[in-house]
Amino acid sequence: MGYMKKLFLTFLFLVAVLDAKSQTLHAIMVSDVEDPKLGGISLRDEEAILQILKTAERGTGMKLETYYLNRSSFTAKAVRETLSQMRVDSRDVVFFYYTGLGYYPGSNDKFPTLKLKESALRPLLFFLNDNSLSLDEVGDILQNKGARLNVVMADCRDTVEDLMITEGGIIFDEDMRDVFLKKLFLGSCGLVKVPSATKGKQVWANQSQFGIGSVYTSNFNSTFNDLLEAQFNGVRQATWPQVMRSAESNGIYPRNDDRSRRVDTQQAVYEIKACSASQQRRTTRYAAYKYSLTVGNIQSKLDRYRKSGGDFEKLSDEISRAFRRNAKINLVRKNKYPDSYPQAKKTEAKMSVADFLAQFKSTSAQIQAVYPEFGSFQRTPNKEYLTELTIIEVFDEL
Repeated sequence: MGYMKKLFLTFLFLVAVLDAKSQTLHAIMVSDVEDPKLGGISLRDEEAILQILKTAERGTGMKLETYYLNRSSFTAKAVRETLSQMRVDSRDVVFFYYTGLGYYPGSNDKFPTLKLKESALRPLLFFLNDNSLSLDEVGDILQNKGARLNVVMADCRDTVEDLMITEGGIIFDEDMRDVFLKKLFLGSCGLVKVPSATKGKQVWANQSQFGIGSVYTSNFNSTFNDLLEAQFNGVRQATWPQVMRSAESNGIYPRNDDRSRRVDTQQAVYEIKACSASQQRRTTRYAAYKYSLTVGNIQSKLDRYRKSGGDFEKLSDEISRAFRRNAKINLVRKNKYPDSYPQAKKTEAKMSVADFLAQFKSTSAQIQAVYPEFGSFQRTPNKEYLTELTIIEVFDEL
C-alpha cells in the first residue's frame, strides 16, 4: 500500500471518529414478555442484545436510542407506528430485534411472520387482521426510511429445554474492540435480515435457572463478544456476513451433558441486501487490517522462533508488514540480573525493523527471553500499523 493511500485512509478514519458522534444507533426491542412459558426468556434475550448495542455505543461514539415494544405495545399496529414515526438520518443505524413466537403463513415464505398480539380494536372489528407483521415488511419499512444500515433479527424460539451451550473465549493483549465496532457499525451499510432458524425446524430456548435465553440470541451474543476480543482476527471478520456465519448454533446438549442425546443443531437463515449508492456514500471506509499484528502476536512469533527455529523469511515478512514504513524498534538488550543488582547490564539502540530482525536472527540462539515492553508501542491513528515499539532481549551474559 502506497504512502499517500495510507495517509488518505488515516484522514478518513479521523473524520469518521468525529462524524460518528452525530450518528444514532436506533434499537427497536419487540419482546413477548407476557407469555407464561417464554416471558422470562424474552427478557434475557433483550438484555443480551442490548449489551451488544450498548457496547457498540461506547466503542463507536454513536448515540443509542432504544424503543421498547412489549405488553400493551406488543402489537403490529404499535410496531408499525413506531417505525413510521422514528426519525432516522441517512447516516444512522437501525437494529430491530424481535423475541417471541413466529409462523410461516405461506408455503414459499423464507422469513417468518411475527406472532404479535391483537390490538384493542380487534374484538370490535372482527374482520381486522391487524396482528400480522412479517420480517420482510419490517425490512422494507426500514429500507424506505433511508438509514445507512438496517439489521432486522427475529428469534422465534418455540422449543424449551434445559440445555448446555458450548461457548468459547479468546485471550487478548491489545484492546482492538473499538476498531472492530467501528468497522462493523460505521463501515457497513445495506439491509441484514435474520430469522433464528430455517423454516420447519425447532427453535430452541433454555429455561433452566442458569439459562441463557434463546439459543440463537445467546450464540449471537457469544460470537459477537468472541470476535470483539479477538484482536485483529476479530477486526478482519468485522462484517455482517461473517458475524452471521459465526453465530450458527452448535454444541447444544441437555443439562445432564448426555451427549448421546444431542439436540439437533439449529441453523439460522440470513439475507443481506447490498448497499444502495446513497447508503454507500454515507459509509465510512476502513482499512482491511490484513497484515496487522498485536504486540502479543509479535512476541509469540519471536519467542516461537527463538525456541524452535523455523522459516525465518516468513517470520520476517509477517512482522515487517505489521509496521508502517520508517517505523523504529527500540532494542533493549540486558543480562539475566534484575536492574537493581550490581551485576545488571544493558544496552539500548534505536533501529529499523529490518535491522532488528537481522540481528535477532543472528543472536536468537543465545537469547534467553524476548518480549515487547507493552506500554511502549505507538500506532497509526486507525491502529492498522505499528510505528514504534520497544523490544527487550534477555541474555545469560552480555
